[in-house]
Amino acid sequence: MMKTTNHHLGALVVGALIGLGCGGTVITPTGGSGGSTSQGTASGTTLPSTSQSSTGSGAGCPADIPTGLCSQPNLTCDYAGADGCPVRSQCFENLGTSQWVSVAPLVGGNCATLGKVCTYEVTIGDNPPAWSALECVGGTWTPHDLCPPALPAPGSPCSYSYLSCSYDACPNVPGTETLALCTNTWSVSSPCAPPNP
Repeated sequence: MMKTTNHHLGALVVGALIGLGCGGTVITPTGGSGGSTSQGTASGTTLPSTSQSSTGSGAGCPADIPTGLCSQPNLTCDYAGADGCPVRSQCFENLGTSQWVSVAPLVGGNCATLGKVCTYEVTIGDNPPAWSALECVGGTWTPHDLCPPALPAPGSPCSYSYLSCSYDACPNVPGTETLALCTNTWSVSSPCAPPNP
């Protein structure tokens, strides 16, 4: 059975920035080691001297992760959070006011703890959240799939509300025709799967 994840995060970030006037945008890093919101655990293997700086990168970036108003629209600054997860902030202008917003970090930056997974919850206005994750692989942040590798059973518990995952579960139907949606438990919509309980 083949699985694909619906990754609309890039479009969501653009939509989030456009939608600031309609309720705001929140991108909440929820991963890292320690704490009740961590996803996955670090393998304990630490690479020498490859962690991101804890201060902003780029000319004009504040030393610490910024919040509130800003004066340089479109300035983007990258940081490492206290938990070692990448954090990206952008000075965004909306209706004449510039303020710092969190945007999803990019893949490819250096990381120090192999196997570390950082998850990000993206909320745009009053819309349901979308999810993204990065994993430290070979000293580099790479995309991490939050969807289960196999089609989850309808009614089984899940952790990421509104995460949607596509699967190729029907042998006689081409493509990824089966959708699993997390709303505290998995619901499954498929032309060949049994109905949800």
